[in-house]
Amino acid sequence: QSAVRDDLDSLGFAASKLWNVARWTAGRIWNETGHIPGHSELSAYLKSHERYADLHSQSSQRVIQELAEAFNSWYGHRGDGNQKANPPGYRKHGDQHPRSTVTFKQKGFKHDTQYGRVRLSKGANLKDGGRYAHDYVLCEYEVIGPPETTVENVQQVRAVYEHGEWRLHFV
Repeated sequence: QSAVRDDLDSLGFAASKLWNVARWTAGRIWNETGHIPGHSELSAYLKSHERYADLHSQSSQRVIQELAEAFNSWYGHRGDGNQKANPPGYRKHGDQHPRSTVTFKQKGFKHDTQYGRVRLSKGANLKDGGRYAHDYVLCEYEVIGPPETTVENVQQVRAVYEHGEWRLHFV
């Protein structure tokens, strides 16, 4: 349990750090060019950045996409006359990074319906090398819902830190 929590913490912190790098990059581009970069442009800038490889590539893409969506939302509010709307901020409190949600798309997880487990991929920087247990986080799960609820045809898994613990959301 504690090893799984530690691994999920590492992924959550990595997502926050990538968000911050992407936020800083977007700010620089915005200051120099006058436009806010979109998801594709930000991904192109950051694909070779060290923080990008902390997460599975699809998870890193999702962090950057969420930042681009946050900028679009802010820009839309400003365009509607809401002068109090602020651009997305950094995910950091002093020297602490919060645990951000990590989204795993289909290539970033393997679902074992027989044993109620899901294997979440780590990014290259967080792997210990080779194709061993250290390359992924193996999470057992309990379905919360009516007894007849089944988990199948999973398209996406989100590791969400809420109320002091990690929870998996299946889509």
